[in-house]
Amino acid sequence: MKKYTLAELQKLVDDQTQGRGGYWPEEMILRHAHKELSEIGEAMDFESGALKPKPGQKIPNIPYELADALYALICFANRRGVDLAQALIEKKGIIEERDKDRFKKSDKSKPQYGSGRDGGDGDE
Repeated sequence: MKKYTLAELQKLVDDQTQGRGGYWPEEMILRHAHKELSEIGEAMDFESGALKPKPGQKIPNIPYELADALYALICFANRRGVDLAQALIEKKGIIEERDKDRFKKSDKSKPQYGSGRDGGDGDE
């Protein structure tokens, strides 16, 4: 599967959205993003066992719900003309400067993205 840059994803979403009549109003996109973020929490509740599915209910899938939320946030950024890659790089710099002395490195290794929920190998 091809790996996309954030700029490429923004363009793909824009092309699709423009081809279907354009963007919703900003407030509607933001409400939709909020709904999708809530569905991530619901999926986590099912995963942890805090919620039990009703008969015939489809259990939400966290990666799918993350993609839904990201899609909505990309739509919001596109509607406002925000370059998300640039905004994230700028935010990273702000966080690095602000928190440079705030956190100490731990003995635990960094999580490996895409390797599971906690980044571990499951042998803990």
